[in-house]
Amino acid sequence: MKNSMIVSVFGLILVSLVNCTCPPPVVNHGKELVNESLKDAGEASIEKFVDKVPESFFDKFVEEDSTESPKVTTPNNPRKMTETKEGLHTYGSREIIILGFTSDGLYLATSSWDGHQSYTVAIWDLKKKKESARIGQFLKPVKNGLFIKNTQILVVSAGTSIYLFDVPKKELIWSKSLHRQEITSLKISPDWDFILSGSKDRSAILSSVVDGTFVAEIMEAKNVATQLNCQGPRNCESRVCYEGFCQKIDASQGHSAEITDVGFIDTRVIITASNDTTLRIWDLRKVDKRLKEVVTLSGIPYGMSVDPKRRYALAGIYGSSQLLIVNSETYSFSDFPSSSHYALRYPKFDNSGKFIVAVSGYEILILNTLERKTVRVFSSLSIVYSATISPDAKNVAFTDFSSGIWIIPTGL
Repeated sequence: MKNSMIVSVFGLILVSLVNCTCPPPVVNHGKELVNESLKDAGEASIEKFVDKVPESFFDKFVEEDSTESPKVTTPNNPRKMTETKEGLHTYGSREIIILGFTSDGLYLATSSWDGHQSYTVAIWDLKKKKESARIGQFLKPVKNGLFIKNTQILVVSAGTSIYLFDVPKKELIWSKSLHRQEITSLKISPDWDFILSGSKDRSAILSSVVDGTFVAEIMEAKNVATQLNCQGPRNCESRVCYEGFCQKIDASQGHSAEITDVGFIDTRVIITASNDTTLRIWDLRKVDKRLKEVVTLSGIPYGMSVDPKRRYALAGIYGSSQLLIVNSETYSFSDFPSSSHYALRYPKFDNSGKFIVAVSGYEILILNTLERKTVRVFSSLSIVYSATISPDAKNVAFTDFSSGIWIIPTGL
C-alpha cells in the first residue's frame, strides 16, 4: 500500500431539533416543476417557511452562467460499458466526476470535461450497460449533482448556477444563479422540497425545488471596516481589503472561508463545513440568531455527509490521524478505527446509514458505522478522484485519474 502525506478524520455529530415560529412567505416566481407531486409539496412548504428577500439580494447574482441552456439528448453513438470480473467499466472523457445513482440504483450520473469550456453530464443505464442520455454543453465544470426522489429528475450545479432537468422528457425545468462564486456542494432536504447549496463565497442558500425560488440564506462572516486604507490584501496583513479599506472578519456568525460542504440534519436544520475549520449548525426556522452550534475541527474538512436517518454528520478532516465520533451534547471524542493509511475524503452514506464509502488515495473504503470497522477495500491502479455508493449499498461507483468509470458489486 502506498503511503500518503495526509491522513484524515471522520467526525460524527448528533444534533437535536428546535421548534419555533416561521417567518412570512414571499411570492414564487418561475417555471412549474413537471412532476406534480413535487410541485404540490414544494408550494405547501414554501408557504410555511421562507425568508423575506432582501432588496439588495438580487444585486449579487452572477449572470455569466445563467445564459446557458444545456440540452438533454439521446446520444447517436452511446458509450458502452464492458462487463469485467470486477464489475462494469468504461473509459470516458477527462476529469470525470461521479454525481450519483437514482434511488433504484439502475442509473448513474457522471460529469466530464470534453475540452475547451465544454462540460457534459452522462446518464448511464446500468441494466443495458450503456449511456442512455447526455446533457450539455455547460461552460463550467459540473461538480455536484443528484437525482430527486424516485425519479430521473436531476439537479446539478455548474459554476454559480443550479439546473434542474427532467431526463426522460429531455427538458430543462429551470436554472438559477444564486451565488457570487462557484458552488461547492449541493444537497436535497429530507422532504424533497428544498435545495441547499454551499459556495466559495462563504454562503449557503436554500432554494425551492419547484422553480429555484430563493428561500433562505446563511451569510458569510461580516467584514468590519477599519480606517486603514488599502490597495490589496498585502496591505492588510490578516485582514480583508474591501472597497479601499482594510476590514476585520467577524466570524461569530458566518463562515470566514469557503464552504466545502453542506447537509440537512432535519428539513429546517442544516449543517455547513468550511475551510475555516469549523462545522456550523443552523436552525433556518428562526428569523435571526439561527446559529445553534459551532464545532471547531483539528483541520480543514474534506467533504461531509449526513446519515439519512439524521443521527450523524460525518466529515473527513485534513491533517489528522484519527477517526473520531463527536457527541453533540458533550462534544467528547472516541476512536473510529480504519484500515487505511491514506487521507479519507468525501464520505457518503447509503440509504440505511449503516455503510459509508470514502475515497482514500488509490483505494475506495466501505466502513460499517455500527461495527466501527472497514468492511471492504477496493484498489485502483491510479489515484481515485471521486466515488459514491448505491442507495442499497449493493454497488460502489468510482472514477480515477485514468479517466475510467467503475461500477463494482460490494458483496454487502
